[in-house]
Amino acid sequence: MVTDNHGCSTDVATVYLTEPTRDDWSITGSAGTSPSANFIGTTDNVDFVFRTNNVERMRIKNNGITEFSNSIKIDASSTDNLRSVYVDQNGMLKVLPVFSPLSPCNGAVAPAWEHLFSPLTLFTCPQISVGIGTYAPAANFHVIGNSVFSGSSGANNSSAAIQGNDNASSASNPEYTWWNNTSTGLFHPSSNVIGFSTAATERMRIDPNGNVGIGTASPVQTLDVNGRVYVEKGIIQKDGPPITASNATDLGLYSLGSTWMRLVTNHQPIRFFTDANTTSNLTGSTAVMTIESTGIVGIGLIPDPLSTSKLQVEGTIAAREVKVTTGPFPDFVFESNYNLRSVKELENYISLNKHLPEIPSSKEVASNNGIELGDMQTKLLQKIEELTLYMIAQDKKIEELQKEIKNQK
Repeated sequence: MVTDNHGCSTDVATVYLTEPTRDDWSITGSAGTSPSANFIGTTDNVDFVFRTNNVERMRIKNNGITEFSNSIKIDASSTDNLRSVYVDQNGMLKVLPVFSPLSPCNGAVAPAWEHLFSPLTLFTCPQISVGIGTYAPAANFHVIGNSVFSGSSGANNSSAAIQGNDNASSASNPEYTWWNNTSTGLFHPSSNVIGFSTAATERMRIDPNGNVGIGTASPVQTLDVNGRVYVEKGIIQKDGPPITASNATDLGLYSLGSTWMRLVTNHQPIRFFTDANTTSNLTGSTAVMTIESTGIVGIGLIPDPLSTSKLQVEGTIAAREVKVTTGPFPDFVFESNYNLRSVKELENYISLNKHLPEIPSSKEVASNNGIELGDMQTKLLQKIEELTLYMIAQDKKIEELQKEIKNQK
């Protein structure tokens, strides 16, 4: 007997059953769906749950947060930081217990990335290299391309720091260096000191006082160089307090604008050489000029530092003019009270001494190593003036003789 929905019955009837239009999802896949109309989920305020073996594995909550096994959460806007996740070296996303220490780095499968909530940190384990712009990093952190470091978001010119370990580097092991050239770079030998090295050897450093040392690790001046310095056009000091020499090795060059230049040294005497070999012998063998500590200058010889001659020259001196400043000229010869020797007295003196009066003899010139040019010029002028007086007197006698001869005629 067949009874329909209205309660009507019949003993004999033919019934045709047809499959209604389906709006469910097939376990073998569905076709002809519309993303805007067909979906898997809920339309009420209820979470959507996935299970395997009747155990919940994933839940999409009604607020959009996705949870895996009630532990891992995926939510861009969530403020819940009570979980830490990491990706292991096999690419697996895993969860750490709440308040977990850095234990994944101690396990057999170290994480490639880990995020800790306190403090907020993103890190890798030591054996994991990080590459940006490259899939084959050659160091712990390898960047191909430009990098910007700033102290605050969006401020490229704000303060930032790249820090190495304090007092942990050396000239042979600099902190900041170049790939495949690790013995050349910037190192930090001590607090507030910057060192520069090449070929594992320190070349320069800047100390806490701002002194720069080249070839020395203990600079005592603003620029302290232990070695040869080539300066092409320049001065050591211009204006300011003059340089002073404090010990025998000091050498200073001071220029007061275009007024004068001062060479200062306690290393005496100062000698100038022109025969030094610039590649092996910087001392030279023959001094072409010497300045003694007494101010005596020798040219072509080593001067006698105790001499009264300020300039001593071995060789000839060529000059257009020579000006000698000496005592007063012998104009006293022309005074009326000047005691001029008679010609007879002069003859007797020359016969006895073999030289003019007031003029040194050859022995005196030899014993005194020459003559005083100014003094000799004065004495020679005196003799010329005396000779002039003799000529005048002789001329007067000639005139008188001529008058007598004329009168006798």
